[in-house]
Amino acid sequence: MKKEVHKTEADSKYIGVLPLGCQLCIRGQKLVFFIGGKCNKPPLCSWYCPISLKRRGSEQMYANEIEINTPKDVFREVEKSQAQGCSFTGGDPLGSEDHIELSLFYIEELKRKYSDNFHIHLYTNGKNLTRKLANELAEVGLDEIRFHLDEEDFHKIDYAMDLGIEVGAEVPVIPTSEHEEYIWNLMDYLDTIGALFINLNEFEMNEPNQKALKKRGFQLAENSMSAVKGSRELAQKILNNIPDRYNLSVHYCPVSLKDGPQQRNRYKLRAESIKRNFEEITEDGTLIFIRVKGEKKNLQSYYKELTRDSGVPKDMMELNLKMKEPFLDMPWFLSEDSAFLEGLEAFDLEGGIMEILPFRGKYFDLCEYTPL
Repeated sequence: MKKEVHKTEADSKYIGVLPLGCQLCIRGQKLVFFIGGKCNKPPLCSWYCPISLKRRGSEQMYANEIEINTPKDVFREVEKSQAQGCSFTGGDPLGSEDHIELSLFYIEELKRKYSDNFHIHLYTNGKNLTRKLANELAEVGLDEIRFHLDEEDFHKIDYAMDLGIEVGAEVPVIPTSEHEEYIWNLMDYLDTIGALFINLNEFEMNEPNQKALKKRGFQLAENSMSAVKGSRELAQKILNNIPDRYNLSVHYCPVSLKDGPQQRNRYKLRAESIKRNFEEITEDGTLIFIRVKGEKKNLQSYYKELTRDSGVPKDMMELNLKMKEPFLDMPWFLSEDSAFLEGLEAFDLEGGIMEILPFRGKYFDLCEYTPL
């Protein structure tokens, strides 16, 4: 009898129980904490590493897209993104003594600040994991650990068992017979020792690894910009053949989940936290508004007319005359108001509808600009 395969709203599939870390990720409620790009480059994954060249080997930490230097930076991003948990990634969060120290420190700080209910999981290749370190991770409050390791290191998984940490693995589904055998061997081992889950990620091709992948004969799947051909099919084959004796939960996570629902949900939560009164959040989690530009005196005069004569509330606009290019921002729906458009012409101003990612300052990112 085949195991029942469940589907999530985000188009992923699983057998058993969906790990809490995955549930929070799908809802966009996990802060991604990149603890630095150092890694001991195990043969298993070094040839297809998808980490950007900018971050690879770097000391710089990031919370989602934001550079991090202090605990306050992390807390600020947790609150802006309305995160209910955090995933520690890299590089390898246990890839060096520095990374280990930072990971232990920040796990403890996040638990202290947000309580035991703030769910934290960590990815590692296990090369540097010892029983002592596993105990230290448990003591500072790590909730879940996800391994991606060489077969010779499978025994390292045992170190994290029976410590109150949820133990699992997360590996890409590389569409080769050799890797299929590796996945089955890993799942057998996980199930035998009583680990809880394995995450099977659709194999991904991106700028940092595309040359290595194409050299080995991998191709993009039809109608995809990053998923590797054959990965989804192999994942489905594995799900269809999970032995009935397994207690192990198995989750297949497609590239479309990360680039779609997960990111959209995370952007929506951040947009809710930072939106101005007159901005609107789109289905993609972006923010839209009108930006009017022109001479400072003209912007100022038009702003006065709108507030004094037209009765537009001040909190439904933002006038900024300090920038190199001064601007007046306001609701996008005014683009359909003939009086507003006539006013732009009368004051020799020009404007357009701006759609931006939910970030400000140095992280400002314009998605689209539509002139009025």
